[in-house]
Amino acid sequence: MDKNRLKIVITFFLIFSLLNIFKDNSTEAATKSFTDVPTSHVNYKAITNLVERGVINGFSDGTFKPTKQVTRAEFAAFVARALNLPTATSKFKDVPKSAELYDGVSKAYKAGTIKGFSDGTFKPNVAVNRQEMAVMIDRAMQLKGSYTKTKTLDFSDTSKVGAYAKTSVQRMYYYNVMTAYSGKNFAGTNIGTRAETAKVIYNMLTVIEGGTVTAPKPPVTNKSYKDMTLAELKQAYPQHNHVIVQREWKTEAKIVVEDMMEEYYLDLRKRFAEDGKDAFHRTPDEWFALKLPGYIKSYAGNYIDYPMREVIAYNGKSYKDSTFMDSDFAYLNSSIYNQMPSQPTQTGKFLIDIHRYDNDFVAYRNTDVKWDTLAQNPVVVGDDYFVDLYGALQYGTGITMAKGGLEIAYDGQKIILTNGSKSAIVNGKTVTLSKAIEVKNGRAYGLVSEIVEKIGLYTKAIPKFKRIEITNFLR
Repeated sequence: MDKNRLKIVITFFLIFSLLNIFKDNSTEAATKSFTDVPTSHVNYKAITNLVERGVINGFSDGTFKPTKQVTRAEFAAFVARALNLPTATSKFKDVPKSAELYDGVSKAYKAGTIKGFSDGTFKPNVAVNRQEMAVMIDRAMQLKGSYTKTKTLDFSDTSKVGAYAKTSVQRMYYYNVMTAYSGKNFAGTNIGTRAETAKVIYNMLTVIEGGTVTAPKPPVTNKSYKDMTLAELKQAYPQHNHVIVQREWKTEAKIVVEDMMEEYYLDLRKRFAEDGKDAFHRTPDEWFALKLPGYIKSYAGNYIDYPMREVIAYNGKSYKDSTFMDSDFAYLNSSIYNQMPSQPTQTGKFLIDIHRYDNDFVAYRNTDVKWDTLAQNPVVVGDDYFVDLYGALQYGTGITMAKGGLEIAYDGQKIILTNGSKSAIVNGKTVTLSKAIEVKNGRAYGLVSEIVEKIGLYTKAIPKFKRIEITNFLR
């Protein structure tokens, strides 16, 4: 074989090898599984399909976060990617060109799948609810054909479906793109999760690509719901996983975590133990259809005694940002609603909420909600609180502490405190505090607002509701 022919053979071999490498890598990426989406997950097929299409992605830690709430901007972008909408521009006041999802929102707006509000905003960071999803998907489907057939709504909460969304819900119901949320409830104001939005978009694509969507079925299992463990129930019925965290005022403040699926599980066993009659058992869909409305009403009522009694979080999100927020009640009590903590939308941001009369406190972070107790109740000094500094600041993203809170640093700034002294060193310079630092059981106590403001954090006293907020952003 001459040298030229040898070169051609070697070149062909190298190209062939590289093509196979790239092919294998892309297949591996497309079929990558998520640690929190087992094959038994009710929306496993929809999620993996949309990931392979590039409509929605997972997270760098290998998770998909199926229960994470979806914003209006995220849902608009998902739909734009699913339909491969053309590049466009938009001029929403709250969606600048620098916004991460500007491109997706602009494509959706130009195509007509979304509309803004009369004040020129889009409200991109507001969580999208089910009836809004129905409207956006309806508009998207009309871009691909005439999908205008409707089905009479026979949900128990049909009267609660917004007038603007009723026709869209009727169409989505006819094509099985969206059906009941649980039992006989459509739950139009419930916020869409990543798993649910993936399922709805997958259903839409199935219809416009010539297929049909069958009514949803629970995952295949050999066990009856009556025989499932709590973990199995949560996996088999993810739509009914409701975990509520609330503060109850009794002899002393106490934060209580209520897992509604666990209550159902215990209720199921209790009834079985008492009478053993299957007729008295309710399926998860039936139980939640009966109980959930009452829970929502009860939690909304916590506003009356705010801040002595309040709902803190629902499924890892602040109550104010959750599906349990009663907007009508909030409207009537706007002063309460406006002051309630909400979850930061920007990465790395936090809001620490400390109450005057109890040692419970909550840290609302971009990724989660944390709650804990201080070593002692706060001591009110003017508009400031004298507290366990280490305890109060331990969940602040980016805050580092040493020596039980005698040294606190944030974003390159540092304060050094001394037990029994009003003198402190801030970035190498001596300053005088209003009250001397005290150390008890290895923890430093000081005026929290005064101290954190010296290292660039923000504080806000809310005397009317007996609270202080600490944030790393202006609110």
